[in-house]
Amino acid sequence: MPPTRDQLHVPEELRPLPPGRDLCREAYGVAREDVLRELQWCCAARGIRNLGNTCFVNAVAQVLLRVEPVRQVVFAHVQRGCPRGGTSCPVCALAAQAAALSVQGDGPDLEAPLARAARDGVLSRLEFRAGQCDADEFLGRALETLGENAYQTFPGRSAVQQHIFGIFIRNRTFCRKCKFVQDAGEIRNTFYVEMQPLCGREEDQVDLQVLLQRQIRLHDSFDDACPSQSHLGVAERAAQDVCRGGTTAKFTFWDRLPPVLFITVKRAFGPQANQLYDRRRVRFPQTLVPEEGGCDYEFSGVVVHIPGRGARPSVQSGHYIAFGMVGENWYARFDDADVMNLPWRAFALSEQVQRGAYVCAYVRSAGARADEVGRAAGSA
Repeated sequence: MPPTRDQLHVPEELRPLPPGRDLCREAYGVAREDVLRELQWCCAARGIRNLGNTCFVNAVAQVLLRVEPVRQVVFAHVQRGCPRGGTSCPVCALAAQAAALSVQGDGPDLEAPLARAARDGVLSRLEFRAGQCDADEFLGRALETLGENAYQTFPGRSAVQQHIFGIFIRNRTFCRKCKFVQDAGEIRNTFYVEMQPLCGREEDQVDLQVLLQRQIRLHDSFDDACPSQSHLGVAERAAQDVCRGGTTAKFTFWDRLPPVLFITVKRAFGPQANQLYDRRRVRFPQTLVPEEGGCDYEFSGVVVHIPGRGARPSVQSGHYIAFGMVGENWYARFDDADVMNLPWRAFALSEQVQRGAYVCAYVRSAGARADEVGRAAGSA
């Protein structure tokens, strides 16, 4: 049975908002239409000083804070008056960094307020207080911060998840014998693609769009009880003459794609104590179509990991840089305080960049409907 978005059986976690409900207005005092009016912030590039192994913060800041709706909500948070007083607030730190990146003609940002907040423990993660850290983990914490309880005016989701970057996912369990379907929903801030299970041994390079399609079509089949009767034991199912199951399939597919799409290429694999690192080339396009028949997304930025010289590379060592859009068909390379403007082909085709592409940001193309959803991907 192919995955479908059956509106009669929408999982509780994915239920639509009541008509006229605007979570951005409720949480930040800014209308959703104003927050989403522009998705890409294009401005002359400004670097950020490294405070000592804080390149993971700087690279994420250059990608995250070039997304205009994120800038809108962090500035709105400050304008409404921060209940935490500002100095201990991670959203205020994001707003301070966004404001610093807006300053033009004054050299790099020497204060680095977001990196300083990370080192001071403002983002509530001890590992960010010292040493090199995983840029994807830092991005995840920043996105969680934007969607914390103070901004959840609708049960189970925040304004930023509903209107900006929340990826609505259905996890479907399907009994091949009786055709029973059970859906569960979740909202993710970032979509992960796993290099190891998705790539063949001989593949040295793969397109990001292909990885997305493979990931969303990846499913498990296993011998198990019918999901409609999984609460019953074997003897009880036999006594009640109900479906005893057989082959059960599990699928994951998009229910709704957001205006801003964050994608992380998971390169580390294996046990934590003995992790390996996948350095295959990932080609990321200027225009991404996550699923056939869906809307287009335009490249906004990418965090690139450059491994250190050790025998075992790790996302918690090495160096992070970023590339982001700064104007129409014009981009910049951000290496902490150093910035270089360059055209698309000068970096997107680079072997170093493709082998290190780690966290990508895309924004929905102009003209796509605000409520547009992608079609279900994969089939049973």
